[in-house]
Amino acid sequence: MTGLLASMQDFAASRAVEFDPTDLSAIVALEGASGLVRAYTGQSFDLVEDDEVRLSGTGKDALLLPELPVLAVSEIATVADDDTETEVEADTYRLDTETGIIWRLASGTWPEGRGNLAVTYDHGYVLPGETGSNLPAEIQLVTMQVAGRLYQSAGSGAGRTVRAETIGSYSVTYAEAGMSEDGASGLLPLERAVLDRYRLVSVA
Repeated sequence: MTGLLASMQDFAASRAVEFDPTDLSAIVALEGASGLVRAYTGQSFDLVEDDEVRLSGTGKDALLLPELPVLAVSEIATVADDDTETEVEADTYRLDTETGIIWRLASGTWPEGRGNLAVTYDHGYVLPGETGSNLPAEIQLVTMQVAGRLYQSAGSGAGRTVRAETIGSYSVTYAEAGMSEDGASGLLPLERAVLDRYRLVSVA
């Protein structure tokens, strides 16, 4: 189950209003913004342990895991046509946690096939509102900025002028909070630039 990528308390503080846990419009805005950030990055960000996925080998030395950040890989197995699994020895591959790529060592390759590799791994972040949250602040900031535009549009109607947005030391000014790419339901260029760092890299 996916959670919010920013807390209601922080969202209220960013709008300089009193926190109201029953504010349905704020909840919906945060849910919508969290969904938009996830859709753009292709990442869930939720902490998942022992996630089992089936991946397709390409006959190359790189295997890309679908979720970042990768915390650990506990098991990899090749899967035969009869679903028989054969464990891949851990000393024959190396995990790059930053990119989510598992490299085969000693000039080896991952066998080519469809869904022929079973990987069990841990990935994701502890989300806001949970003890020990470690979701990057910039993801939370983007989520709250998008949620703010959604909240404003829901409360006062689309088409209102939004003066400026700031992420850390960067700021950008824009005009309409409509339904266009750079409006209330979309991402600003600066926001996309921030989130681009959390999208999967491609494997050549």
